[in-house]
Amino acid sequence: MMQPLPPLCRLLVISLGAVVSFAQKAKSTSQKHVLSLSARQAIARPTLLETESTAASFDPASRAYLFYRIAGGWLPLEPKHAMSIYRDVSPSPMRRRNPV
Repeated sequence: MMQPLPPLCRLLVISLGAVVSFAQKAKSTSQKHVLSLSARQAIARPTLLETESTAASFDPASRAYLFYRIAGGWLPLEPKHAMSIYRDVSPSPMRRRNPV
């Protein structure tokens, strides 16, 4: 059974989710203070980079989940970088520890 995430990890997941949805929303709204797409990308990039470096220190289950979310955040910004994160995190039959 998976243990609950530590408070710092929860905060990172929540902030990452907010940044991802904020960066991916390209529609204009009726609000007066809407950031342009380039401004949202400028906010998302440093946040994703910081989260990526922090996630490496978590336990394997939390790290895999966070890197999955981080790759989703990178997808609209840099698809090649997102795919490399997905490849690094996802289990591969070629990388088995105990070959059958």
